[in-house]
Amino acid sequence: MGIINSDWVLFRIIDTDNNKTLSEYCQTRGEKIISKQGISNKSLIENKLPKNYLIIESTPENFKIKTYCIILKGNIAENQIVLIKTITSNLSMLYLIFASDYYKNSRSKNKQLS
Repeated sequence: MGIINSDWVLFRIIDTDNNKTLSEYCQTRGEKIISKQGISNKSLIENKLPKNYLIIESTPENFKIKTYCIILKGNIAENQIVLIKTITSNLSMLYLIFASDYYKNSRSKNKQLS
């Protein structure tokens, strides 16, 4: 929210194999309300959201998950979009790391050793 001048931001992580939401986070300014109407996973994947939304998606394309950042269009500079794209892609990587079986197994083994 400190990077752009927007009333709200929504991050959604989607499993592209089955179009299911894996995780979602939204933040608003003050008493603003986010309307998720029309923001379906299918519309995100097919890039068919209403024209007043800006969709920034994670890269690369070879993961089975995709992270989307959805904000209202406004006065957003190109360098802000580049920064948000980097953050969105990093969220995908962090989700993969912390949701992986390897991480979960190593965490449970460390708890058993304690």
